[in-house]
Amino acid sequence: MGFMFYVGLGVFLIAGVLVVVMAKGIAARTQHKPASASLGSTEHALAARDATRPFDVRIGITAGAFGGIAMVVLVFVASNSAPDRSSMLADVKSSEARVVALTHSEKLARIRIGALSWSAEGFGTVMIATFRIDNDNTFPIKDVEVTCIHSGKSGTPISKSTRTVYEWINANSYHYVRDFNMGFFHGQAVTATCYPADFME
Repeated sequence: MGFMFYVGLGVFLIAGVLVVVMAKGIAARTQHKPASASLGSTEHALAARDATRPFDVRIGITAGAFGGIAMVVLVFVASNSAPDRSSMLADVKSSEARVVALTHSEKLARIRIGALSWSAEGFGTVMIATFRIDNDNTFPIKDVEVTCIHSGKSGTPISKSTRTVYEWINANSYHYVRDFNMGFFHGQAVTATCYPADFME
C-alpha cells in the first residue's frame, strides 16, 4: 500500500503544480496585454479580463478535482489489492495454535495401522509382520510404537508384543513396514490386531 499511496500523492502534486503554472501563465498573458487609450477598447479589455477569471477558477477546480480523485482511486485500489500481512500472520498463528491445542491422545488417534499381514517364524513363535502406518496429522511424526494383540481361535487375547518403528513419517502421508519382527507370540494365537500405541514428534 505504501508504494501506491506515494504514486497517488505524486499524481496529486503534479496536478497541483500544473494548476499553478497554468494560472500564472494565464495571469501573465492578461497582465501584459497591450493597453488602449480609447474608452471602447478599455471597456473591451476589462470585459475580456473579467471573462477570463471564472475560466481560470474553473480550470483550477477541475484539475484539482481530477488530481484528488486520482489519488483516492489509487489508494482505494492499493488498499483492496495489497495482501493484508497482519491477517495472513493471524491465520498462520491460528493454525499453529490449533495444532498445539490438540492433546497427545488426539494426535495419536490420527495415526493408523493398515494393510496388515503376518506370518509365524522361528518355530512358530515369532511374528513377522508387514503393514502400513498412516499419519493423518498436519505435522511429521517419528518412532511410532506398534502393539499387536494375538488371539486364539476362541477370539480371546492371549499374548501381546510391542515394537518401535524408528522412521520419519511426513504429514498426511504413510510409510510401509515390511517383514518386521514383532517378537514372540503365543503358540495358540491365530489372529493378530495391531495399533499405534505411541509416537514422537
